[in-house]
Amino acid sequence: MRAQIGHLLGLLRPATNLSVSLIPLHAGRRPEELPMEPFVIIDSHRVVLPVTPKPVVLEHREQTSRYTAAFARLYRLALAGTSASQHLLGLQNVLAPTSADLADVREGSDLPCAATV
Repeated sequence: MRAQIGHLLGLLRPATNLSVSLIPLHAGRRPEELPMEPFVIIDSHRVVLPVTPKPVVLEHREQTSRYTAAFARLYRLALAGTSASQHLLGLQNVLAPTSADLADVREGSDLPCAATV
């Protein structure tokens, strides 16, 4: 877990040109406000639901509004930039190292992470 957090911290560096946001577990998320299925918003007006072998694409406003509203709520709860880095550093400091963390992990190796970039 510490290695995963370290990897995310590396992604938060300004030189990466990535936008990484984190939603802390203590954030005020209410399940009834969010869709149960995963979704991707493309071009701010199409929603892709990768729930079947052939993803479902929604394009009409009455179909997509639920997902764009959910994304807006999640975006407001998310930490980004310095706040995200500080949150991750705090998590990393309270976690005890595991044997995987102590292994020789080289930069550029594939580290699993539970974040969407």
